[in-house]
Amino acid sequence: PVFLLYSDPLGEVLAPLLAARSATPSAIAEEPEIIHRLWVITDAKAIAQACAAMASRVLYVADGHHRYETALVYQRQEMSKGGNSGEAPYHYVLIYAVAMEDPGLIILPTHRCLHDVPGLDSGRLLQKLESHFDIVHFAIETDLLMEMRKATHTHRIFGLVLADRPGGYLLRLRANAATGSLLLAQEHPAVADWDVAALQSLVLGPILGIGRESHEQHPFIDFEPNAQVALAGVRNGRYQAVFLVTPPRLSQLRAVAEAGQVAPPKATYFYPKVPSGLVIYDLDHP
Repeated sequence: PVFLLYSDPLGEVLAPLLAARSATPSAIAEEPEIIHRLWVITDAKAIAQACAAMASRVLYVADGHHRYETALVYQRQEMSKGGNSGEAPYHYVLIYAVAMEDPGLIILPTHRCLHDVPGLDSGRLLQKLESHFDIVHFAIETDLLMEMRKATHTHRIFGLVLADRPGGYLLRLRANAATGSLLLAQEHPAVADWDVAALQSLVLGPILGIGRESHEQHPFIDFEPNAQVALAGVRNGRYQAVFLVTPPRLSQLRAVAEAGQVAPPKATYFYPKVPSGLVIYDLDHP
């Protein structure tokens, strides 16, 4: 399903559905770290109340914009055949909607793990980074991670771990006019506010020659939400370097959507993921 977000600080959408659910889930599926519980709600009154509470809310595509765009293409394709019934199944798409205020909604960072980058020289990279970042070296990687966890949104920070150098580096983006102008020259302000956009505009593109499109990044970058996995990849020789990032905020996602923009590629990792096939939408019957 397309993963959507909506704002509901009072929990008005879910309240009637939670009240109508049975004591026992309709289905349970277990993974090593996650248990999925599914309730089928058949109470017509509860469904109507939930729909009424949802009707006027803005929906934000958090994950699956390609699936959403594909559904629109399919809709246009079917309508071109002459059908335009309002109840036709091609007018609908399966979604999974979560309130932004839900405490179970977690956004993990998507660390950039570099491999096979031609001519990557750690000394030259650090020298080039000094143009836009204040750099602090940590002898122990865990100290770097602790410092990143303590950081607030007042400063934009990154971590850098290099395969041929011990420890790691804290990169603090300088809040000066030159750096800001360079960012805004390449991105809409709402997009430039994302850390991964700054990393692309100031580092990956100009210093390492890695483009911003998916097909330009995948030959050289793995995207990993777990910092420990990323760091292990550096130390075992799988990666040349890892750029550690902080997770984006929901306010940033909202700002990008309301500006009519699209978030940078691989900028969010929502957890837990909704498994495919838990619910199936039948396109053959309305």
